[in-house]
Amino acid sequence: MVPGFAERMHASFLHQNAMSLIKASMAVIEQGRTEIHLPHWSGVEQQHGWCTAAWSA
Repeated sequence: MVPGFAERMHASFLHQNAMSLIKASMAVIEQGRTEIHLPHWSGVEQQHGWCTAAWSA
């Protein structure tokens, strides 16, 4: 991995206000692969308690 890659990616992620709004976290940072985790909470639910598929795309 390029030196400082994970730190730069994480810093960029922290500047994305939408990610903090939906309580997302960047759990895995590897060159060529990242995982953004989104907890299931009422702020991302639809009217019947389900998360929309858009969050998992």
